[in-house]
Amino acid sequence: MTDGMWKCVTGEEHNSEKCDRAFYKIALNIQSKYYPTIMNFTCPKRLWDYLGEYGDKNQCGRMRLLEQMFQLKLVDFESMESYLTCAATIQEKLVNMGHGLDDDLVALILLMGLPSDYMPLKMTLLSLNMNLSSDFVQKKLRDYTSQERKLIVLCSLRGRNLPLKV
Repeated sequence: MTDGMWKCVTGEEHNSEKCDRAFYKIALNIQSKYYPTIMNFTCPKRLWDYLGEYGDKNQCGRMRLLEQMFQLKLVDFESMESYLTCAATIQEKLVNMGHGLDDDLVALILLMGLPSDYMPLKMTLLSLNMNLSSDFVQKKLRDYTSQERKLIVLCSLRGRNLPLKV
């Protein structure tokens, strides 16, 4: 948007001519079947906010969350805890949309996002003759991370270096 119209969308500008142009510019990008709904709005900011909320509940929002979930990688996070929190937040948003993932799938996604350092743990968990739950996998990941840190501290106290990453 140009000519200060974006300020109308953010609510910083209230010039009626600019705001009308901003409203119609947004409306032109919406399918005509939604016109009866959007015509109830009188300002571009309210329309934009409504479309933002709607976008999080439709297929595009769902696809965006699924992409985020399947692209989770531990190496992109500062800690195991932030990795697990992000996965839980995405799953919660999907559940709120009515499209939560099966718990065993979330568990597998968590394992998929681990680097090769975690291969022994991954293989151990995958070889169990049971359906994995996300809670079980999260507990094992937290335990593994905690044990790995203890081992690194113990070895550093003895003057040895380990080729492990934390």
